[in-house]
Amino acid sequence: VLRADFGYVFDHATPIGEIVTASPTYYRLSADFHGRAAHAGIRPEAGRSAVLAAAHAIAAMPHGRIDEQTTANVGSIHGGSGSTNVVPERCCVLAEARSLDPQRVEAVVALMIDAVQDGAGAGECDVDVVCEKLFDGYRTRGTAPALLAAEAALRGCGYEPSRIVTGGGSDANVFALKGIECVNLANGTEHNHEPTERVSVVALEGMLDVCLALLDEAAAA
Repeated sequence: VLRADFGYVFDHATPIGEIVTASPTYYRLSADFHGRAAHAGIRPEAGRSAVLAAAHAIAAMPHGRIDEQTTANVGSIHGGSGSTNVVPERCCVLAEARSLDPQRVEAVVALMIDAVQDGAGAGECDVDVVCEKLFDGYRTRGTAPALLAAEAALRGCGYEPSRIVTGGGSDANVFALKGIECVNLANGTEHNHEPTERVSVVALEGMLDVCLALLDEAAAA
């Protein structure tokens, strides 16, 4: 059993010195469309395209940055038989929504589910929808010992601390859910989840210095 008063993770791809003080609530949605296979050139009328139903749903969903605190994304689509002469009977869509405002993300998820059901109806298909909340958001108190210790450690290593909010999640969300106040520090990586994702040797060495300084500051806290 993990026993700790507070903790740290290093999981934000921005310059060293930034400290995440708020992170979103996150939902994942899976929609599995079931249509009817048929020969696309001989009897297309007998088929029900699950891909077409999914396309209707995706086109109607909220996407991208919805507001300052809220985003949504369709991350994966797969279906069909791999052959162009078959009306596809299966298609699965994986999507997500997240927001710093828990009520706002619930409203967006409801819109996404409505879009899925409407798309299935438009394509005369059935659909199985699974929606899961994978983690809750959190906000770190401005006077939290873990936060103040992190700021002191950063200053001691020559970095100017900056408190930020983020649309990304991390293990800090999981620890917060278990009652352990956890601070997420930027690790100096760049362009995360992009083809040009990278981290410099200077940033790696800088984070090592910060880690060692955190041990001293956390012990004092």
